[in-house]
Amino acid sequence: MKAPRLRVAAIAHSVAGAAHIRQMRPCQDAFRVESTGEGVAVAVAVADGHGSSRHAAEGATFAVQTATRTLADLHAALGADAGTGAYRAQLEDAVGRRLVLAWQDVVQRHGSIDGIKRRPGEPDLEVTHRYGTTLSAALATPDVVACLALGDGATLWVSPEDEVLRPLGDDAHAFADQTSSLCTAGAWRALRATAWTPPAEGGLLLMMSDGYVNSYPDDAALDAVARDYARLVRARGLDAVGAALRGFLRQVSIRGCGDDVSLALIHFAPLEDAR
Repeated sequence: MKAPRLRVAAIAHSVAGAAHIRQMRPCQDAFRVESTGEGVAVAVAVADGHGSSRHAAEGATFAVQTATRTLADLHAALGADAGTGAYRAQLEDAVGRRLVLAWQDVVQRHGSIDGIKRRPGEPDLEVTHRYGTTLSAALATPDVVACLALGDGATLWVSPEDEVLRPLGDDAHAFADQTSSLCTAGAWRALRATAWTPPAEGGLLLMMSDGYVNSYPDDAALDAVARDYARLVRARGLDAVGAALRGFLRQVSIRGCGDDVSLALIHFAPLEDAR
C-alpha cells in the first residue's frame, strides 16, 4: 500500500430550523460521519427529510446510516489503491442501486400499512413515501473523492486556490418545491455520482442541505460561504470549526429561510499541515 499524500478528516451537523422551532416541529435533517481509519478514509452523509412525509426524521436517519455503511463497504471492497475510474463505475452502477434498495428495505421493515399488498420484489411506495428524504454522501480517502447525491441541496468543492466547483451539478428533476427522493420508484436513476483525485495541496468538500442552500440568494453567495469555510479551516483547524458549527448553522436558519439546516465539511490537508 502506498503512503498517503493527505490526511482526511470530516465534521458535520444538523440543527432544527428556526421556523420548525417556532412551530414545535422536530428536526427532519440528519447527518453521519463514519471513519474507517484515522486520517485514512471517511464516509459522510447528510439527508433532508421531506416536510410532507410523516416519518421524515426517521427516513433521513436511515438514509445517512445506509449511505455511510454502503460507502464504507465500497472502500473495503475496492481497497485504498483503486483508481477514481473504479470508484466512479461502482457509484454510477451497483452502489447507487444497492443503496436505494437497502434504504427502502429498512423503511419497509420499520413501518407497514395494513391491507396494502405489493408484488414480489416491488417496494410498497405507500409506505416509503412516509419516510421520504433526499441524500448527499461522500467517501473520502487521501487518493479519492467519491460523492453522490439524490435530490436538492448542494455539493461544493473548494480548491487550494479557492476556486469553487459543483462536481455533481443540480438535480435535473427538481421543479418548484419538488425534488428527487429516495422514496420514489427507481430512485437510483436520478442519483448523481462522480469521483476524482484530490490535489496534493488538499481542498475542502462541503455538502449542504436544501435549508442551507435556500438561505442564500444565489450560487455566488454560496460560493462565498464555501470559500469562507475553507479559509477558516486553514486558519483555525477543522476541530475549532466543528466546535462552532452548531452555532453557525443556527444563525444561517434564523437569518435565512427558517428550514432545518445541515452541513458536512471534509478537509483534505497535506500531512505537514494537518491539524
